[in-house]
Parts: sequence; C-alpha cells; structure tokens
Amino acid sequence: LDAFRGLARKTVVPAVICGIALIIVGGIASATHLSHVDRIMAVLAHPAPGIFLEALLLGIDVVVAAAFLVLYKREASAGALKVLGVVAVAMAAIFSYSCGSSYMMSSQLAWNTVALPLGYLGGAMASGTALWYVLCAVRREEAQALSFAALETLVGSVAALVTALVYGAASGVMGGDASVLFWLGVVICGGVAPLACAVTGLKKTEGALPLAVVAAAHRVGCLPRAHVDGICRAHVAVRRGHLVSLFPAARPHPPIRPGGHRGFKRSCPMEEMTIPLCERAEVREMRAANDARAAFARFLASLFLYELTDDQVEAFAAVEPAGDGSTIDEGLAAIREYLRHRHGGTRQELAVDYARVFLGAGSYDRILAPPYESVFTSEERILMQDARDGAVSYYRRGGLDLPADNTTPEDHLGFELQFVAELADRANAAIAADDAGALTDAVDLGRSFFVHHQANWLPAFCDAVDEFAQTDFYRAVATMTRGYVESESAFFAEIAELLDLGDAVEEVRPSWAAESEAAS
Repeated sequence: LDAFRGLARKTVVPAVICGIALIIVGGIASATHLSHVDRIMAVLAHPAPGIFLEALLLGIDVVVAAAFLVLYKREASAGALKVLGVVAVAMAAIFSYSCGSSYMMSSQLAWNTVALPLGYLGGAMASGTALWYVLCAVRREEAQALSFAALETLVGSVAALVTALVYGAASGVMGGDASVLFWLGVVICGGVAPLACAVTGLKKTEGALPLAVVAAAHRVGCLPRAHVDGICRAHVAVRRGHLVSLFPAARPHPPIRPGGHRGFKRSCPMEEMTIPLCERAEVREMRAANDARAAFARFLASLFLYELTDDQVEAFAAVEPAGDGSTIDEGLAAIREYLRHRHGGTRQELAVDYARVFLGAGSYDRILAPPYESVFTSEERILMQDARDGAVSYYRRGGLDLPADNTTPEDHLGFELQFVAELADRANAAIAADDAGALTDAVDLGRSFFVHHQANWLPAFCDAVDEFAQTDFYRAVATMTRGYVESESAFFAEIAELLDLGDAVEEVRPSWAAESEAAS
C-alpha cells in the first residue's frame, strides 16, 4: 500500500525479504505439523486437500513478492510497482481467508462458520500491519511514513477486533470455559491493545518503536481459532445440521467382484456345493442375522451422527427390551428407564449432552469423546490420522465413492457403522443371487473392517462416553455400542467357520502405506 504514496523507502526491501522468509517458514511449518511429514508429497499430488491450496498460494505469494523486490531494486516505474502492490495485497487476503476455510468442518460446530476464515483474515491484517509498523520504526522512517504505518495498524486492529467478535458470537466461544481466554487473549490483547498503540502512534510519532513492538507482540498467538490439537473444544450453542450420509441409500450397490474377486483372494468351499445358498438352513440364519445387523448398525449410526428429535425421544420411550440378557438389551432397558422420567426439557437436555460429549462443547482443556477413530488410535489424539486413510481404503475397496462436498472425516463412527450395514446388505444380495464368491468377499471385507477399524478403538471410546456423559441416555448408548462389539465378534467367529475363512484377518492398507512398505 505504501507504494501508492512513495513512503517508507528504507523499509521496503527488508520488509519484502522478511515477508518471503516468513512465507517459507510458514510453508515448512504447514508440512511439519503433519504426523507423517514424509507423506507431504503424496498430499500435494492431490488438489482436494486444504494443504494443497495452502502450498499453491504460498508459492504464488513468494513469486509475487520476489517480482516486486526485483522491480523495486531496478527502480521500475511507479505504475508497475502499484500493480504488483495491489496483486500482493489481494493474494495476502486470499491466502489468509483460505487458511481459515480449510479448517471449516460441518461436524465441528465452532469450525462450521464463515466467521472462522474471516477471523483468520482479520488476524492476518492486524499482524501484518503491526509488523510493518515495527520495521518502519526500526529503520527510523520519516514522521509521515510512521504516521501512515500507525494508521494501517489501526485499520488492521479494528479488522481483527471485529472479526474476532463475530467469530466469538457465531461459535459461542464468548461464554463457557473458554470465555476468559477469548476476552483477555483474543479481544483485549489481540484487538484492543494494538488498537490503542496505533491510535497513540497517530498522535505522536516520537517513540514509535516501543508502540509498534507492543502492538506486534500483542498479536502473537491471537488468532480467533478456538481449538487445540485438532479437536474443537469451544463453548458452542446447541445447533447442528444433520450430516449427509456418506453412503446414500438410493445409490445402487456396485458389484464387489466384477469379473473376479475384488476382495481377498481365497477359495470358497460353498462355491462347490450344488444346493442354492438361500435354501441352506445355516445361510438362512446368516441372512436373518445380516438383516438385524444392518438395521442395528444404521440405528446406532444415527445416534452418533444426529441429535434426537422430539418424535425420536417418544419412540425410544416406547421401546420394549427383549429381555434376553444381552448387553444391547441392557442398554435399551437403561434408555427406557431414563425416558420414563422425561419432561418438556428432555430433548434439550439430551442435545446439550450430545454436543458436550461428541462435539466437545464447553470443554476447552481436554478431549471428551469425539466419535472419530483417529482420535482414539493416534498418539496425538487428533483428527485425520492413519485410521482415516485406512477407513477410506476399505470404502474404496467396497466400491463406494466419497461425496466431493463431504467435510466430515471419514472415520466418524456413524460412517463406519453405515459401511458395516452396506456390507451386510451386500452379503444378503449375494445370497439372493446365489453368488457364493460375492458372499465370501462381503463377509471377509466386513470382518477385516471390524477387526482393524472398530474392535481396536470402540471399547476405549465407550469408556470415554461413560466418563463424560451427564445423562444416563448416552451412557446407555455406550452400553449398546459395547453390545454391538460383542455381537459382531460372535457373528464373525461363527461365520468364519461356516465359510472357512481361516484365522488370519488381512488388512486393507492405504496405497501410500503399501508403497512405503514396498520401498522399505
């Protein structure tokens, strides 16, 4: 912007060099914050992830900055410098907004608002202008340049303050456990303090350096992002749009074995029999079991994907436990007992507990029970880790496409349960088609998915729900989930013997893992 006014000529070159250095450092940080830095090239090979856009915009920013520096050093025309100045400002705004938008996620309330990327933009404006103010003061620029730098810092501080307040209101972080940090750290230190320094600098150019340093220092760490180590823990209002199913029921089932097995390579003894599958007693029992498994998996998925409606609360209250002594039945009995004392505020009470336990609402300093496999299987306990890649590999092995607009991590328990239901349906479709090979594929893939992507973390997840849930309802849901693990284990133990699947349970590995293992 100073290129339009011909100000701060002593500061332009060091400022551009500083900017390029910060861009490079930021790019390195963007790569090294990944749990597996060695995968950065694989990530950059696909244009969908947010980190790809960040890398692209970082590269463009460096090119624009370098071009501006070269033209400035060669004393190019004022018009050329102004054009590049406008481009640089536009790219900075686009990059800052894009960094914030890459974190938007429908399954995390405090991230599912356009106020988040706007907050990034406002924060970048304040931090950038404050740093420019510091450099101008260090280079001892003339009074007019220092006054204009203070004005720029004032504008940036106002932008940061406004966008931070908008984000605080939209996400609900203004209240709850994070309110003190928000008001003191983000609003006062990140907005009011730099604003006060800028106003003082406008009135008095002497002693600009201390003012500039204070303004810049108060911007450190003041991005309005209310999340820690990848899990949203802001105090949020209870409002959640239903997630779209990852596997729409209307989509026709793609064949598991077009022209041959797409699952694991092994023979199926049932292929050698002449009696149709649907006429065998043990297969009829398997078919009934698959119907029940699919229905229960979808039912359980809905409890983790959505909050309950008033109608669902009433329907739950009328559920009659089977009285079979199973863990699932125990959970259903506990739910009915809880709802026997329901009142006008029960649905809201359950919605609050849902948001607290599964979305982390109101908890800033610890992880509760987010229903994502990555959180319970990664050392860092964060989203989008190896478990997510593994789950996607299974979905793709099953021929399922992921919606391009899906913003929820694919290892969400609701999606995993829907996948289980899909495979149960396919097993029954294979029985109806008298296709023993397809039956074996569907069962084998389901068993492998259960062993490697459900039995390995659901017990710990249920323990976390028990610990943090404040209603007996969601503790009962955890009990039913334990029952699901027990019933699936028993089902696959029996079915493996029937289909002669063997004891070894092979795992579907992501392509990057297979390539890495082959290289080593």
